[in-house]
Amino acid sequence: MLQQVAAHHTAVSELDVRLFYHLYGERFRTSERRQIRHILITLNPDYPENTRAAALARIEHARDTLAGRPQHFAGLARRLSECPTAMEGGRLGPVVRGQIYPQLNQALFHLREGEISGVLESELGFHLLLCE
Repeated sequence: MLQQVAAHHTAVSELDVRLFYHLYGERFRTSERRQIRHILITLNPDYPENTRAAALARIEHARDTLAGRPQHFAGLARRLSECPTAMEGGRLGPVVRGQIYPQLNQALFHLREGEISGVLESELGFHLLLCE
């Protein structure tokens, strides 16, 4: 069917292709993105387990538990994370540069595949990121 439809159109030359790409090159570029999971421990002084000291101790314990074992990240996220994404093993999905908090963004785009960040802090609380 496609051959029949295309048979009635003028052939496109190599020059036409190069010219189109030169004029509309931005259409062919995509932002850098990462597939990530995260664990969030929130800060809330109204709850003893979410005071700054307690939350930091919890996220550091999670980091130590995961040391060298990124395959356990999703399970730990389900148990510990205080983000709704915990139900999905902490999966945030594809994230483009600049889409998340700056301090998380900076760390994320320096991670290699399978690498877990150090403890990161945002206005929500403390995070660990896994770059998938």
